[in-house]
Amino acid sequence: MMASTTVILLFGLILLGIPVGLALIGSSLVAVLFFSSELLPSVGLSIMSTSSNYILLAIPIFIMAGELAIKGKLVEPLVELTRALLAPIPGGAGAATVLTCMFFAGITGSTAAEAAAVGSFGLPVLDKAGYPKAFSTAIIACASTFGILVPPSLTMILFSSITQNPVGPLFMAGMIPGLLMGLAMMVMVAFLSWRGGFGQPEPFDLKRLVSAAFSAIWVIAMPVLVVVGIYSGYFTPTEVASVVVAYGLVIAISVYRVITFKDVVDVCKSTIKLSCMLYLILIGASLFAFVMTAEGVPQSLVEMVLTFNLSPLEFLVLLNFMLLILGCFLDGLSKLVITLPLIYPISQSLGINPLHLAVLMTVNIELGVLLPPVGINLFVLSGISGLKIEAIVKALVPFYLFLIVALVMMTYFPDLSTWLPTVMSHSL
Repeated sequence: MMASTTVILLFGLILLGIPVGLALIGSSLVAVLFFSSELLPSVGLSIMSTSSNYILLAIPIFIMAGELAIKGKLVEPLVELTRALLAPIPGGAGAATVLTCMFFAGITGSTAAEAAAVGSFGLPVLDKAGYPKAFSTAIIACASTFGILVPPSLTMILFSSITQNPVGPLFMAGMIPGLLMGLAMMVMVAFLSWRGGFGQPEPFDLKRLVSAAFSAIWVIAMPVLVVVGIYSGYFTPTEVASVVVAYGLVIAISVYRVITFKDVVDVCKSTIKLSCMLYLILIGASLFAFVMTAEGVPQSLVEMVLTFNLSPLEFLVLLNFMLLILGCFLDGLSKLVITLPLIYPISQSLGINPLHLAVLMTVNIELGVLLPPVGINLFVLSGISGLKIEAIVKALVPFYLFLIVALVMMTYFPDLSTWLPTVMSHSL
């Protein structure tokens, strides 16, 4: 009874427009007070446990890295480099934007931050190259979702915190899928651009390419620091996040000279604001998971699924459908923290590799941030481009199909997610 009351209250509050974090906290506390008040002391312990989780400390630091990259205009050298490299190819300007997003994904683990950063610099570039604004916006909206798949990924950090799996292998699990999706999307965008007659090829300029490479090398070093730091085992995710922030601050001030003390203060303010919003959801999710566990809901779900005798593949297909539907009503973070405590025990009972599950849930979240009516990337890029949400969604149709095909591939071929972490663990 307590669990069902919590779920009904939760979705009722969300439909009333209450922020998800407050809805999670409110529904969980009301259910505990009315049905099991003796659990109140444990509620406090659950909140403290979430708030003091060392792994989660990496999240606000990576958020700060993303904010610093935006304020320090660190995406600008990447835009120039990718254009110098790919613009001479038919449809290359659009493909260059995808490549910029792939580079920038290695700096921040947030899709919204990536959409804002690349959108601010990339849209004028594509507009100058003759791309329709709706198509340009769709390219950036879709490509910016790679920010939660390749390391550093806030989604993978949350998955690690909830399931207690090491975050290093989870980071590596997203590498191959992220790179393959990025390369495939570059080809698709180049083809669509060529077929639509967008973006005439620019003359190749070796001097421009070399100059752009030297300018961008400092920014490219940031994702390299993340991967090498995690893979070598020399840094924890929290430590490598701190190193990336310190490094980004140094190059923004001393190399590119585009950031002031006031900008640093603004970065700190925005980081605190975003982190507080995030932790509110995490605390609410921990209370929700506490109520579900106290009522034995995960165990009951495991038993129910086992009675249906589903294969792991059948379960994952059903999971994809459920997450896609939820993606229309919940933001990616809320969807993950609400469903994962219930889904994870079932996946373990079916023998599904946690790395495979993490990548599938992340790709589902990638789709979710592009789905109306709550897709955050749609709103971010609508504000930057000035286009209505409807126009962006219409232009996104081929990209929706692209992400669905990618989701099917990740579902049917778990080795895409598990191969690299396995090889790396054996090499250590």
